Amino acid sequence: MALNAVIILMASIVLVAVYRRGYDKGLSCAIFLLLLPPSNLSIELGMWVSGLPGLTIHRVTIVIMVIMWLRRPDLRRSAWSVRFGGLYLAMLFGCTIATIFSGNFTVSVKRLAFFLFESIWLFFVLASSIRRRETIDALVRAATLALVGAAVCGVLEKRAGIVVPSYFGMRAQSEFVARSSGFGGGDVASTYGHRILFGVAMAVAAHHALHMSVQAKKKWAVAVYLAFSAIVLLALYYSQSRGPWLAFLLSAVVAVLLCHRPYVKRLLLCLILGGVAMAANPGIQRNISALYESTWDPSTVKGSSFRWRFQVMENATARLSEAHSPVVFMFGYGFGSHLFMQFAAVELSSGHFGDFTSWDMEFAIVLFERGVFGFLTLLLLYGLVFGRGYRSLIRGSPHKDMLSLSMIALFALVFMKTNVSFFAPQLVYLESLHVAFISALTSRRIE
Repeated sequence: MALNAVIILMASIVLVAVYRRGYDKGLSCAIFLLLLPPSNLSIELGMWVSGLPGLTIHRVTIVIMVIMWLRRPDLRRSAWSVRFGGLYLAMLFGCTIATIFSGNFTVSVKRLAFFLFESIWLFFVLASSIRRRETIDALVRAATLALVGAAVCGVLEKRAGIVVPSYFGMRAQSEFVARSSGFGGGDVASTYGHRILFGVAMAVAAHHALHMSVQAKKKWAVAVYLAFSAIVLLALYYSQSRGPWLAFLLSAVVAVLLCHRPYVKRLLLCLILGGVAMAANPGIQRNISALYESTWDPSTVKGSSFRWRFQVMENATARLSEAHSPVVFMFGYGFGSHLFMQFAAVELSSGHFGDFTSWDMEFAIVLFERGVFGFLTLLLLYGLVFGRGYRSLIRGSPHKDMLSLSMIALFALVFMKTNVSFFAPQLVYLESLHVAFISALTSRRIE
């Protein structure tokens, strides 16, 4: 606890000092602090006052970001006109209604506050603060370095047994949970709390690093970012998760369709080198082949988990259709309600049953907790974000490289919401960052 408090205090002092050197510099430093540290780097206020949430380094960072943003009247005024802002406010409205009628009111209120602070407000701060292309480049650089830092932590966890979150008190939900339940063996979670969530971050990080290698002007910088790309891809493999692997490959296809030739060449080079590494190492081939073969075998844990995603959505839909009032049907059961819902065992395949104990699908959680209104609003947001981004691309946007990166990153994140629950806050921040990029790049002229 004392170590956590010291680290959070020092990080806060550094962040404020960087903000004083320049608002954009402070914003970049804040993004680094939002994406790298684990969520268990926190001060547990509940030890002194029952019911209070933990004061994580992420929440302290966002508090400082908001304070610095509030000191800029020009940014506050422009926040009301940011693109997609209306949909974020609509989501907040729907979630507020759901919270009022929630059967788990205390939990829902806390999570609503987190949603307001860590998602809604963060988006408005970022979207209104981006006025120059240099700002975007600095934020992407900071995000890339943070994600590479997480990759390094993952490699250290795999190769040296150094688990970074364990130094901050309790160990985050990492691979010992997976091993005890029959998943994986030697997989890593780094600072993201779970191997799948870590894999999601690495799938996005690979595109970040490749983007930076293309943007770099000096040869040494190009070499450094290509080395970062290799480290990230190694960490992605170490996550031992099929979903993030597939997310990276599918997003690579999107990249081939959207990106400039230099980026596509670097991406194809990485894929070819990855294929060569697989061909040279039969162990890697066997490992990947075994994982994907088990996907179709319902008698294995991996196979059951694959089918579980479909069952989760079916259960969420069924429970919502049985809602006791039209308000609950429209706005859901409220934040955190999925944690308290118990379901009977379900048949995953012929003669193979499983208890409904895990919500491994973010979209199912959204539907259950936010109802039809919240679910459709989120889908509309994604549709408009991709639609606006694509329209700007085909109209010859001078920022094609950045628009493409954000669309690729968001594609990977949205795809993975069909595979896992996003309980790692860093992924929420990463999504807000890229939506803010597309909001800024498609709504006004970037200086």
